Amino acid sequence: MTIVIRSRISIATVLVCCLISGLPAQDKAPVPGDSPAGIAAPAPQSATSAPEDTPSTQIPVLPDDPTVFLGKTIAEVIAERGPPVSMAPIRGPESWQDDVEFSWGDGCRFDWYSNHVWRIDFDAAYKGSVFGLFIGDASDKALSLLGQPHFVAEDGLVWRLPWRGYPVQLRIAVKNSVITDIAVFRADL
Repeated sequence: MTIVIRSRISIATVLVCCLISGLPAQDKAPVPGDSPAGIAAPAPQSATSAPEDTPSTQIPVLPDDPTVFLGKTIAEVIAERGPPVSMAPIRGPESWQDDVEFSWGDGCRFDWYSNHVWRIDFDAAYKGSVFGLFIGDASDKALSLLGQPHFVAEDGLVWRLPWRGYPVQLRIAVKNSVITDIAVFRADL
């Protein structure tokens, strides 16, 4: 059987499935009782186990400077954070701008480009801080901690983070003078 993979979304999905299942890169011989692809069936859930879409309390909290995750591979991120709770394709204005987004159910989402993290988004469900800022803080706090932004948009503020060695930016979405969303990203991708 020949499988044609047509987008990086499919490639990322296949890679993650292999990483999560522990399959090696090459085929392995089927084991009696396994599914036809040689992947062991999942263990049945007990009545007391948490549903799969509920975030695990074991998810490591990101550091206050989450830019350390930018550029990491899927395998590196899964090794540090565990498998994501969900994955979703994100359509760009043009097909080359399509992304895959991983979520751990803790309010932060990782976007991928060429098998590396290029953007991390934080929303209201995220309880940690990003450069000392929390979702729900007044936008003035961002100005006092980070200084004047590089760029002011209609819905937010953008700062350059030059100490990373490649173009990294921090974007804070603001509505009614309150921080509603935070993102760190590689500005060169």
